[in-house]
Amino acid sequence: MLILTVFLLLVPFEILPRRFFTPLAIAILVSFVVLVALEGLVAVIELISTFGHVLSYARIMAIGIASLMLAVVANEMVGAMGSVVVGVLFGLLFHLVNFAIGLFTPAIHALRLHYVEFFGEFFSPGGTAYRPLGHWRSSPQP
Repeated sequence: MLILTVFLLLVPFEILPRRFFTPLAIAILVSFVVLVALEGLVAVIELISTFGHVLSYARIMAIGIASLMLAVVANEMVGAMGSVVVGVLFGLLFHLVNFAIGLFTPAIHALRLHYVEFFGEFFSPGGTAYRPLGHWRSSPQP
């Protein structure tokens, strides 16, 4: 269904011919009905959350593009200043800020995405209790 949606979105951008619009729209509707029939209403929620995950990763990519543009601005400022020393200082300052943003922001967003949104997909409670260094503890006294 996601692939069909991507193909359908290529029609308005004139990458695919307009004659593909109707068959793709019908295929999406049929696949939606099949999805709900096979998986139930939970499939609709999962489909919407999948789109949200894709948008979250797109946000991380946008942060990378903003970092790239900040680096371009820092490099251009070096040549735009009247003095070479002042230009290099401003360039270093901008690159330092860009480095700090690039170091923390994508890491925080990716960790949030993995632990908040994806953790429930792969974690199932149960099993044995985690007891670090449990073998060093003395056995309980009767």
